[in-house]
This record gives sequence, structure tokens and C-alpha cells, in this order.
Amino acid sequence: MQRWARGGLIAALYVVLVFAFQFASFGPVQFRVAEALTLLPIVFPPEAIGGIYIGVLLANILSGFGPPWDIFGGSLISLVAAYLTYRYRHNWLAYAFPIILNAFWSASISVLCCRCPPRLTGQWFSQSAWAKPVLF
Repeated sequence: MQRWARGGLIAALYVVLVFAFQFASFGPVQFRVAEALTLLPIVFPPEAIGGIYIGVLLANILSGFGPPWDIFGGSLISLVAAYLTYRYRHNWLAYAFPIILNAFWSASISVLCCRCPPRLTGQWFSQSAWAKPVLF
């Protein structure tokens, strides 16, 4: 029961940090202070992995920004990063995985946004203030 509670607290802390620093958490260039929590699986292995995933998912859904593939894909990348941080917690790679995976995801989203035809991206991006500059 303590693990469930700890996982819930990690998820809640992620959401609170994202919205406390929302000026930097959303937009074409993001700096999420809450991403520092992706190192928690080094200390709290099972509960931190789930807590980070749920926290990222909730923050992305509650933000109202971005298309569904970004909301769920970004959450999945954080889940994989948290798991790999746990898996390699006794190695320096544990600290690198969240950075590498988030950089890969951000680059993939940028390429996808710039390469998709307007009929696919326009519906989602026209509703998002942060994405208007990438419209064709």
C-alpha cells in the first residue's frame, strides 16, 4: 500500500511541477523541471516508474496542448526512460536515458510536424497556440 501511495505522490508532484513552471513546460521549446523526477527509479524502483508515467500522462492531458500522439507518445517515452533508469541504476547510463530518449522524441516530433501534410496537422495545430508557427 505504501508503494501505491508513493507512486501517487510522484505522479502528483510531476503534475504540480509542470503547472508551477508552465511558462517553460509547454511550447515548441520545452524545459520541464519535473523531468528531473525521471531519476527517481534509482531510489524508488517500481513505484517511481508508474508514478512518472501517470504524472506525465495527466500533465499532458490536463494541459490541453498537443495532439493525442504527442500526449500518449511523450508519456510512453517517459515510461521507457524511467524503466531504463531503473534497469541501469548502478551505471552512469541511468542518468543519460531520460535525456537521450526525450531528445529523440522531441526531434521526431519536430520532423513529423514539419513533414506532415497540412490536412493532417492543421486540425490539431490550429487549436494549439504553441504550434501555430509550424503550420504551412
